[in-house]
Amino acid sequence: METKKLKVGEKVLCYGIGLLSVFILYQASKISGFVPKPSSPGAFPLMVSIALCIFSLGIWGESRKFSPNHFTTLGEYFKAIGELVFTKDIIIMIMFLILYSVLLPRLGFNIATVLFLWSGISYLTSGNWVRNLLIAFLNLGVILLTFKFIFKVILP
Repeated sequence: METKKLKVGEKVLCYGIGLLSVFILYQASKISGFVPKPSSPGAFPLMVSIALCIFSLGIWGESRKFSPNHFTTLGEYFKAIGELVFTKDIIIMIMFLILYSVLLPRLGFNIATVLFLWSGISYLTSGNWVRNLLIAFLNLGVILLTFKFIFKVILP
């Protein structure tokens, strides 16, 4: 039977999630102590952080069943992570985000957001540009309805 191999960086991510969940548990316990009442402010964060710890232990246990990748140097390991993380699509979307942040103060929130959404959707789906523009306007409507009118957040 062939053993499954871990993907690059999965072991490090597993340990990182475990450490993060313990830190979140510690921070949640500082809100109202380790034994809060069900209606206290720290009850929900403590419950979620305990669940996160349990799930991270489960992920760690599952990852032990896989055989690790072997790299001769640390440079090879970082190169493999770089090739996995920085694909062409991710780099182009980062460029779209930088352009969005430059255009936001010049064009305003509505126009810059529609342009960003339309260009991102068009690039990633290669679909009909009119349909993508409609999807961008619908998304802008949902954003405005949610944040400006329901939550009363002042948008840039």
